[in-house]
Amino acid sequence: MNPSRSLDTLLCIFLIAFVAMFNATVIDIRKCKKHLLSPPSGERFYRQSHPAEKVPSGIPFARREIDIKKITEENHEIVTDNTAEGLKIVFEKNILFKSGKEDITPKGIAVLDKIIENITDFSGNIRIEGHTDNEPVTSACKFTSNYELSMARALSVASYFASKGKFHSDHLSAIGYGELRPRFPNDSPAHRAGNRRVEILLIEEKK
Repeated sequence: MNPSRSLDTLLCIFLIAFVAMFNATVIDIRKCKKHLLSPPSGERFYRQSHPAEKVPSGIPFARREIDIKKITEENHEIVTDNTAEGLKIVFEKNILFKSGKEDITPKGIAVLDKIIENITDFSGNIRIEGHTDNEPVTSACKFTSNYELSMARALSVASYFASKGKFHSDHLSAIGYGELRPRFPNDSPAHRAGNRRVEILLIEEKK
């Protein structure tokens, strides 16, 4: 067998194999680009169904907001705010708790009962947040930090909601922020009082 012919044959085989591998690589790269540039159908559906930063609307939401605002008119320590997530109910000036305590006051219980009465048909998530001013906790307080105090208060409200048996526990959450998310500068007694608060956020289900 002619050695030069064998070498030519071998080079042809290598060349054919290289071309085949190159074409396969190009096809794979094109597929990858197509996959990266085209989001999955689920992602497209999510973007279409859940527009960002849109305040929930609809008759049930509007009715609930009106009913709750009637309660705020009777209690000036409660204010409401429409957010991108849903309706926020803010309890100010220790209406729910005495200073340094995590037990809900009788007045607080009465107000929470009115709120609960107006949201028994609410099927979304309920997030309860505890907040404090920047004043350190006193030695008379059993908690060692504002974070612990705010967390205990949020849990007290969440536990009370759960005890009424009207809300699924999976839809209730509690979090304490301490002094980390003030509404006002902590530069006066009035501002510090406004920062000591509990917020209940009614997060509407996306449709």
